[in-house]
Amino acid sequence: GKTFTEPQDVSMTTQNAHEPKMLVMYDDVILVWRDEVEALPTLSFAKSTDFGETFEKKRLFYGARPDIIHYGETLYLTYVDLSLQKVLFSKSNDRGETFSEPKLIFEVDWELSPYDDRPIPTLEVDADNVMITWRMQNKDGQYIIWKAIDYGKDNSFDVTNFIENRA
Repeated sequence: GKTFTEPQDVSMTTQNAHEPKMLVMYDDVILVWRDEVEALPTLSFAKSTDFGETFEKKRLFYGARPDIIHYGETLYLTYVDLSLQKVLFSKSNDRGETFSEPKLIFEVDWELSPYDDRPIPTLEVDADNVMITWRMQNKDGQYIIWKAIDYGKDNSFDVTNFIENRA
């Protein structure tokens, strides 16, 4: 960390790029972020197999607020849709060459005002489960922590919630 290379633009737009996430999966450097593509938030993905010298880039899904993690040979991805009212999940068993069809994990079933918080999902994975968590305000103004857990890693998530008590 004493010196760094010159910054390298890996975005795939001349507009804005946001919400970058990076991980190292064995010898691969993997990036995911939100690009603005013709005013549509789009998840973009890049992978380097030469320690960050060059990147193969592609667009994945329309959405925002990505989080990505790996466990073993599998990449796990969560994000929210364009309306920011749905939490989605996808995974790749081939180091990001392909991703599964997104699975809907959660959808807001109450009316949101323009000032309400939208979900920002985060992932945790271990040998036994995949867990996605996010925090939102419900229709009564209470902050709720939501958890979606896939105990068998078969995309059958159990979604639970509890009120976040802050004193």
